[in-house]
Amino acid sequence: MMLKIYIEGQLLDLFKDESIELNSSVANTEDVSKLNTDYTKTFTVPASDRNNYIFKHYYNADIDNTFDARTKKDCRIEIDGLPFRTGKMRLEKVAVKNGRASSYTINFWGNLVNFKTLIKEDLLSSLNLQLLDYDHIYNYSKVRDGLTAGLHDRDIIYTLLSQRRQFLYNSNNSDNTDGEKLVNIAYNGQNRGIVWSDLKPSIRLLAVIEAIEAKYGITFSRDFFGRNEFKELYMWLNNDEGAQYTEQAINWINGDGEVFGFNDDTTDSWNVGQYPFNGYHNMLYRVTITPQPGFENVPYRIIAKNNNNSIETVHQQVDATGAYTVEFTAAPDPPFSLKFYVSAAATFEYDAYILLRADRAAFPYGHTDKDADANISTITDTFNVAPALPNMKIIDFLKGLFNMFKLVAIPDNLGNMYINTIDDYYHAGTVHDITKWVNWEKYDVERAKIFSTMNFKYQAPTTILNIQYLKNNGIAYGNAELSLDDDEGEPLDGETLEISLPFETVIFERLKDSNTNALTTIQYGLIANETIEPAKPKAVIYYNNRTNITANSISLIDNDGNANRVIGLINTPAHTLGLDSGNFSLLWKDENSTWNYARILGTLFKNYWSSYITSIFNVKRRNFKFQAILPAWLLTKLKLNDVLYIKDRYYRINDFTVDLTTCETTLNLINTFETNFGLFAPSQSRVTLSGIEQLYGVYVTNGAVMNIAKEDTGSGTSWADVYQEGYNLNIFVNENTTGETRAMFINVNNGAGRSFQVYLIQNIQ
Repeated sequence: MMLKIYIEGQLLDLFKDESIELNSSVANTEDVSKLNTDYTKTFTVPASDRNNYIFKHYYNADIDNTFDARTKKDCRIEIDGLPFRTGKMRLEKVAVKNGRASSYTINFWGNLVNFKTLIKEDLLSSLNLQLLDYDHIYNYSKVRDGLTAGLHDRDIIYTLLSQRRQFLYNSNNSDNTDGEKLVNIAYNGQNRGIVWSDLKPSIRLLAVIEAIEAKYGITFSRDFFGRNEFKELYMWLNNDEGAQYTEQAINWINGDGEVFGFNDDTTDSWNVGQYPFNGYHNMLYRVTITPQPGFENVPYRIIAKNNNNSIETVHQQVDATGAYTVEFTAAPDPPFSLKFYVSAAATFEYDAYILLRADRAAFPYGHTDKDADANISTITDTFNVAPALPNMKIIDFLKGLFNMFKLVAIPDNLGNMYINTIDDYYHAGTVHDITKWVNWEKYDVERAKIFSTMNFKYQAPTTILNIQYLKNNGIAYGNAELSLDDDEGEPLDGETLEISLPFETVIFERLKDSNTNALTTIQYGLIANETIEPAKPKAVIYYNNRTNITANSISLIDNDGNANRVIGLINTPAHTLGLDSGNFSLLWKDENSTWNYARILGTLFKNYWSSYITSIFNVKRRNFKFQAILPAWLLTKLKLNDVLYIKDRYYRINDFTVDLTTCETTLNLINTFETNFGLFAPSQSRVTLSGIEQLYGVYVTNGAVMNIAKEDTGSGTSWADVYQEGYNLNIFVNENTTGETRAMFINVNNGAGRSFQVYLIQNIQ
């Protein structure tokens, strides 16, 4: 066998008897913070003339333009002329004997990006430049558009997540509930409802993934990230208990229209040192802000800062509304200059007046008062998306997604990253019969690693409904705790598996019309603690569902304080993809739906973890360690998701180590109980959709080729368009205005003898 190793395109000389072992492991592909995939132990190459030239006599520190061992270099490995691995190498050391270099020690790593090294400790907010396109004017019009339709192709949406007040719905026109902690949101002729600035946007998770790709030059495949059950996931943007404020310096003028300068030639600070007095702390500062008509209900803050000391805040008045005057006497030690700001929670138009008054004893020249007006100014409030992202590291965000959906990451030679569930990754593998290359004289059979208990959980709840659920049930809504016993009811002798996501679950509430006691089509989330004060949960992720509320219109308050009727479709938060469907949810175990109280069975555990866990706890499971000498052509094709057939049994690969100089391979295998390899199947065989126009995607395992035919069951077929996009079977349905539920079969085959059928149902609502 001929082994060749190239560094930056240059062929290395190798020792003839040097053992070079490469390890590949499935386990490393499942933890995004530890992704390293293929790697070698350190090995040595001779200090030949060729290698000395490649490494530029690194042992001689006096040479200019020497080999840079601080960085990893491009590397590729060939076996018998066939490409085997591409990746990076690093020079570790040079052995010198009798004043001459004798060998170089190097390491090799496969192409898989080490996320932790690449992303370091960067926070989600560092994606600012990549998310600038999603920043938007924050006003009544934009919030209403975001609630009823969505912004930026629905990458940004507004939903009924309320941090300030609890919602009730009463269509009776005599109900005018409008308190600090409770409000009637029904449009019933009363002038009250949801204040638009109380709503904050959410961002599609796929948009965050795209921002990470752009920032770090990574390309993730869409095998999972392109699925419907991922594309409809959103993350709430509220990295603060209250509103997001936009700040603006006040531009003062004096009565003659001249700039009222406080600091020589500046326009925004008053240097009291220009007046000859010693009692700096006897100064009184009085600022009055008067909103213009239509802006009386916008919350704002009056802020004074010391412009000479890193913009130190000297005084701040929080959340004023209407005309407001603030007075204070505190001032920093001189020298200082004060700069005054207005900070508003929304677009805000106002004028301002300032009075500065000094103690006469401190002013021998009689300068007791100074005052100034400001031009009418407008704060055009922009909602900046990146700063509002949860205070979370990017690596923790990615690791949370990998754990939630049991994802694996596999690189290709172009630097792209294949991302998929572990089940579908395994289903895409090839079966190889290696019986004739395995040494049967000696092999080990070991007890498989098992777990006796498993805990799947979100962050501790901080919102009222989930706190109460935890108190009532001993476990938070959506979490799962599993204890595994043997056939005699005794606990298994194993370890504890704990999966803790960096996200938090909020319990949503579907409102009843207290006038009729009928359920409405309105579901919202109260993001408040047990005293109905704003809570600050960890990152909240949810599914968005489009819901028609025409029969239960709501009231949205604009800048003028007027109630505006909202009807038609709105974005609605939920734990499930589809309000009446429990096929995909964000819950670890089955729970009652907050929408229709039906049991949600399509849990995270069932959809993404159960096959993996079931295989672990099969009483017949064993770990097998075989020795084999595999041919070079097979080694260059072998993937970690391939199935190995040995005699009459199938095995999955846990990891393998190969000596590249001899092809001697140690295989660490797990016996598998699968029988259907090369599976061609949809992620769900029954799709139930609401009556609105919509696009829905069904992922198809090994769905590279799909021949699609629609089958009429009595409702016709023209109301749905079905087509392939990658590995997704896309279903586009028109709005159902027939007044009746309609259905059809979708028949799909791959042209190679495999087929499946999806039953499509569209309801009238």
